[in-house]
Amino acid sequence: MVQRIDLTGDVFQRLQKNNLMIDKTHHTVDDQSSWKDTKQWMIRNPDIPKELSNIEVVPDQPHGRGYPILGPIQRIRDEEQTEGEDEEQTEGTFRFPSVGEMGAQKIEELIEKQGTDALAWYRPFHMDPQEKWGITILDQGIWYLARKLAIDLYGERDDYIADEILNCRDIAKNFLYHHEMFHFKVELAATMMEMNRLGVPIYARYWGPNRGGEWFGSPSEVLRGHAPLEEALANSYAREKVISEFSKPMKDKVRIAINEFMKSQPEGYKQGSTIKGKNKKWTQGVSELIDKLLNEDDDGLSPQRILASHVLFDGAYGREDWIEEYYELIVPCRILNTGFAHGRFSESTDDFRWRDFCLSTYYRNEWKDLMKSNHVLIDMQLACDEFTKGYMEFRKKGARRARLWERVKGVKVMYFRICSQKYRVYHQKWDDQEVLLAIHQKRGNVTPPKVAKKLRKGYYGPVITHNKNCPKQ
Repeated sequence: MVQRIDLTGDVFQRLQKNNLMIDKTHHTVDDQSSWKDTKQWMIRNPDIPKELSNIEVVPDQPHGRGYPILGPIQRIRDEEQTEGEDEEQTEGTFRFPSVGEMGAQKIEELIEKQGTDALAWYRPFHMDPQEKWGITILDQGIWYLARKLAIDLYGERDDYIADEILNCRDIAKNFLYHHEMFHFKVELAATMMEMNRLGVPIYARYWGPNRGGEWFGSPSEVLRGHAPLEEALANSYAREKVISEFSKPMKDKVRIAINEFMKSQPEGYKQGSTIKGKNKKWTQGVSELIDKLLNEDDDGLSPQRILASHVLFDGAYGREDWIEEYYELIVPCRILNTGFAHGRFSESTDDFRWRDFCLSTYYRNEWKDLMKSNHVLIDMQLACDEFTKGYMEFRKKGARRARLWERVKGVKVMYFRICSQKYRVYHQKWDDQEVLLAIHQKRGNVTPPKVAKKLRKGYYGPVITHNKNCPKQ
């Protein structure tokens, strides 16, 4: 295992002190590639790309930390739906934004020029102001991609059910998130190498055009002369992360749908569709990417290459990816509310409101399997809201049937139920945090042996998501 580095003020200060930051001097080469300006806007320090300047965006929307878990999708009540209509119409309907509401034509034009990064982007911490680093995903981008996926997965219709819409929304969000996380991994690899060779700029030299050697935009041997290689790998990586959540035949359908989206993108990005899984082409691509970072070829045994290899993927074929286990909790991420369609879809891309709860690793992993049901999301959100009124009040609600499960090492492990008592949710007070420990579908009154074994070990961490008021944040 590679030694982790804390992405805190100390590392950031060392980048500044040793002149390792990206600046305008790294963008002096006249290059007419279609993606040339994709990331250069960040150097000029605006909060969003110039292409979004005519969209109503609040500029200082804050980043959160960690993998974004979104709340339930909402019914959309259109302006023409007025009081006096039948109850279902008055409540609104579950639907995708229309082509006109999304400004689909403009989005498609941007995707043809900028690929996936037209819908989301990663701002490096090698760039001032460093406090603005992290992942930004456009709510508009999530819904554009979600609607496109729905047509491939379920056919083009006007009557998608809530869970179909939810599934496509979360596939889109996850694909955009993991694409940008790959960009973070590349910067992390470069940073680890720089911390071992202070004074030698690796990421800044690689990030911008230069007159001598390999960089982000250099033609790629693996891509048969196309570029940028990093974008192809990011697209491939994101697709594999997304489809790992599914089993056949949906897994194959999602792969095909994402590949179709890639094919609409510019050179470099679109070649991600040809890099399948973590196969030979993947490992060759990662090896070439490391060459571009180091700006040199070697025998594969240099300490810098070995270090970078373990950051970009752990093990010979990238089968173990430990980055998310630790750094996913650290990388800032926000879903940017652009106010499109008069804000009617903004709540559908808000983070889930965990209220008084923090999440354990085990709970988050179990919860990911249940997030595909809007009904589960809605009732869990209601339970979290109800819990804020105090436990004694919460336990009075018959639908929750809140109880003591048992004491574990002297600490009370509690549980409550959601969705008409179909699921049990376990929690405990630990070190001034109310931590969600586990969730499972209820079958009888017996806790499944696998879950019980986890719970009886006592609290197991880490806490990967803190509520906003948690004293341990």
